[in-house]
Amino acid sequence: MIDAIPPQDLECEQAILGAALQNGHALEIMGMKLTVRDFYRPQHAELFTALAGMAERKDRVDLLTVQSCLRDRGQLESCGGAGYLVQLMNCVPAPSNADYYAKVVLDKAVRRRLIGSAAEIQRLAFDDEQEIEEVEEKAARSIRSAIGECLVSPNGHFPEHVDAALKVVAERRLGNRYLTGVSTGLSALDYHTRGLNPGELTVLAASTSMGKTTLALNIARSVAEEGAVLLYSLEMNASDLICRLIAADTGIDLGAIRGGNLSMSDMDRVERAATYLKKLPITLEDSGNVSVARIRNTARGMEERPALIVVDYLQLLNLSQGKGENRAQVVGQAAWAFKELAREIKCPIILLSQLNRQVVSRDGNTPNLSDLRESGDIENHADNVWFIYCPDYYRKPEGPMIRECEASIIIAKQRQGARNVTAAVYFQAFCTRFCNLARAGGPEPPAPIQGELHDPFAEDA
Repeated sequence: MIDAIPPQDLECEQAILGAALQNGHALEIMGMKLTVRDFYRPQHAELFTALAGMAERKDRVDLLTVQSCLRDRGQLESCGGAGYLVQLMNCVPAPSNADYYAKVVLDKAVRRRLIGSAAEIQRLAFDDEQEIEEVEEKAARSIRSAIGECLVSPNGHFPEHVDAALKVVAERRLGNRYLTGVSTGLSALDYHTRGLNPGELTVLAASTSMGKTTLALNIARSVAEEGAVLLYSLEMNASDLICRLIAADTGIDLGAIRGGNLSMSDMDRVERAATYLKKLPITLEDSGNVSVARIRNTARGMEERPALIVVDYLQLLNLSQGKGENRAQVVGQAAWAFKELAREIKCPIILLSQLNRQVVSRDGNTPNLSDLRESGDIENHADNVWFIYCPDYYRKPEGPMIRECEASIIIAKQRQGARNVTAAVYFQAFCTRFCNLARAGGPEPPAPIQGELHDPFAEDA
């Protein structure tokens, strides 16, 4: 470690405290931007605590009242005495610059905390008994704590937030946009959800072999037309996923693609689809040893903010279980970590999850929120919970694989919209594709605002 005096600026500490003694606005600024831990000199921290307490009680603040408060607390002498308070008031170059003084004090506090984090990270790195994923997670948490605790301050006054919200509403009205996020590629789903919105965590769950991965891939493929997509598969390898994407794009039976049972015409379509897929900004990782920390670090390190992150699936993540923690707690913590990540980088995240076996034995087999496997916290932390429901799947459990059927995407939870609504879709299992479905005798849902997906088989592709 570097042997040097930690970052600090005692003159600015004195200036902000002196300004707070003179000016109520400066006292308000100090209270909003700083905490007791931000002061390097202990006597300044004591004085800050006294001033903050007086402000909270709405006491009158001046030289005499502060002296009295410190005397009652038995801290007048430890804070330098009455003479030091006078000195603080006289050393303020300009009380109107209180905001600047507070920023400098905060800057130095952040740097001191980061030095402490660096020491903690060094200790973690030398501890060979801890898994590297655990070290990465703890290191990232230490840095977030060092920065976050010091930078907690309002990011705008309430009227500014109201103006910003009104501006968004007006823009959507003028543009006639019903989507508030990026399109899923499925009109009915977009109609009910307004698309995938930045900062939201969507949990997608279904029984085994009912199309969780297929739907997630279809959505990722659609979003990739608009921006970068991070796709993590902990169950299937990259080759299998690419074959599914090609099958969905071409409409060719997945079994024929995997087995190479293709005509010359079909092979040409497969090659053209593969060529187009290579141009899409999709990052695919199929390592089975993926942690939340690894996903977070990758997302943060991207030059351009991803338009979507997909994780398939939650229960297969490398989750560190601490002493005294059970599996449900660990899974719930992972769900919360993804929610935090979505908010931090302002990106939608789709997190796939298993259902427990209760749905199979229930009359009607319709899934509900209590069916989410291993942790009720999954539901609590998610902004949206979607279930895939195919009645034909349960009607023919022992029969041949269903090639295609009508299906429903049940929106069981939606923080910003209606719950327990259903998006009708068509599931083409043979080519791993969900399609829009026009209900007989009823209107079709509005088409996605972003327009039709680019057709890789068009003449100008």
